Amino acid sequence: MRVYEASEFFKIPKRVIQHFHKRRLISDPLTDNDMSNLSFFRYVWRDKVVLKSALARYSKERRKHIVETAGFTKPEAYVYTRHKNSDRRLPTVQLVDELSHYYKLPKGVAIKVVRKMKRKVYKMREKEKKNRKLGLDR
Repeated sequence: MRVYEASEFFKIPKRVIQHFHKRRLISDPLTDNDMSNLSFFRYVWRDKVVLKSALARYSKERRKHIVETAGFTKPEAYVYTRHKNSDRRLPTVQLVDELSHYYKLPKGVAIKVVRKMKRKVYKMREKEKKNRKLGLDR
């Protein structure tokens, strides 16, 4: 079995399978040992006890950040974090240049990423404001 087929077969996200392959934890094509390891990993992947134990070593703020950026690509997480941690307005041009430089993205793709993440941060801030007003910010 090939690495790109393993995600659907084992019900493990492609990103995780690719990460294992990049770190040379599994080979392409998969060996019998790789198949056995992925089969075991499938059962612990979403286990709450394992997940809670893994996250327990991080601070509350770090856990919150992990959850907030879980579905983002690296460039999206970068833009999200830059906006979230900034107390002033960040120019789109500046962020597009940073993405193009650090992640080697074409300008057109970088603009789409920045706009998408700006909307998400705006919605998140509005939601936080509303929760503070209602006293739900705990």
